[in-house]
Amino acid sequence: VSNPANPQEIGFLDTPGDAKDICLIYPNVYISDGNSGLRIINVSIPSAPYEVGFIDTPNSANSVCSSGPCVYVADGLSGIRAIDISSPSNPLEIGYYDTPNEACGVFTDGSYIFVADGNCGLQIYQHNPIGLNETSNEYTGNRLWIINNPVTSNNIKLLLLYYPISNKYVFQIYNSLGQKIQESSCGNLSTSMTRIFNL
Repeated sequence: VSNPANPQEIGFLDTPGDAKDICLIYPNVYISDGNSGLRIINVSIPSAPYEVGFIDTPNSANSVCSSGPCVYVADGLSGIRAIDISSPSNPLEIGYYDTPNEACGVFTDGSYIFVADGNCGLQIYQHNPIGLNETSNEYTGNRLWIINNPVTSNNIKLLLLYYPISNKYVFQIYNSLGQKIQESSCGNLSTSMTRIFNL
């Protein structure tokens, strides 16, 4: 904007969805495009931007931010999606975390991922080689409470979760991409019980 009092449009590209957020990793911009997922657009010639790749996310891409070779998409009811953009023409999902509510905004700082999660407020996560880990220990109201640190075996994670409102305990198993592959409700743990999973 050479003259802030009189900005002039020099180029545009209409995306197929509802463009909600943008981040720049030159020469590309990454747009969270609502129901049309993540769009990757080359802006090396500002007057002639063009799409070089895209990946459709499961829900509605509300926000996007970058960290190293990845971008993180706040994907509404489908939580946070971690996308590898080392090949912009072929972006790949490498992990996700299903947040308690609706992921509306996302920001990264180092290895931490900060999420605006609708009615569940601020969520803080950390990305590591086997997916996304929640770093907070306790929530209130209808949010979940992580009782123990993740148990890892053969790149499989086992979590014990607690939902205070319903007094419900749940075991969840995640694969090497941080994707939930099994969940088992175990009710109230006031009595002694053992659960055995083949990892």
